[in-house]
Amino acid sequence: MPAVATLSKERVLNVVPGLDPLRTRVKCIPKAGLQRLERFLQSGDLIFFASTRKNLDMFHAGIIVRDGKKVSMRHASRSQGGVVEQELSEFLKTNRMAGVVVVRPQPVTRCVALST
Repeated sequence: MPAVATLSKERVLNVVPGLDPLRTRVKCIPKAGLQRLERFLQSGDLIFFASTRKNLDMFHAGIIVRDGKKVSMRHASRSQGGVVEQELSEFLKTNRMAGVVVVRPQPVTRCVALST
């Protein structure tokens, strides 16, 4: 993957009742930078959307689904009442965000048995 600029946002996570506030730093790709990476996205990549709110790190997540050059995202939609598949570009156009984090799961190369 090509090198892209990243943003670093400091957050104080404090929206979950019963958990102490946690100061953290989130590094993400700016929304505009994702266009450079889109051709490298693969089906199964996980995408997380960084919030613009100071007390929230990520506001949404999805799974990339690639069909040739078309890049979609499978995600839960509150407004549509379930899991939907939507073109990634459409989601980016309609949602405000600080940036994105993309993760590619790696195959398991070794299993370890845990004893109880």
